[in-house]
Amino acid sequence: MKNSANHAHGEYTKSYLIELGIPESAFLPVALSRFTFEDALLTKPILIAEHITEAILVSSEFHIARVHYVFSHVQPNLELTLVTAKTPLSEIKLAQLYAHERQAMQREEANVLKLLSA
Repeated sequence: MKNSANHAHGEYTKSYLIELGIPESAFLPVALSRFTFEDALLTKPILIAEHITEAILVSSEFHIARVHYVFSHVQPNLELTLVTAKTPLSEIKLAQLYAHERQAMQREEANVLKLLSA
């Protein structure tokens, strides 16, 4: 699902973590991405510039498989640890989100094929 917010998701996450007490100096530049595939593409040069070889991916239980798939193909040299955040939604809403993820995964598989054949 495309980011319909006014700012990149990373900016919201950074602001939230700063409110929790994490110093601003602890953050790398935020990738100004709009969707999962762009997250992986736009974070790649940031991580390479900082010589980062390991990352922890945090996402909802319904989205984590797609995030893992995309990042592991776009950034195959990055060692990934997955952390799943429980989403406090009804079973019906979660089922809808899982259905969306199945459809979106088809798009991501096509994006990965296109990237690898370029």
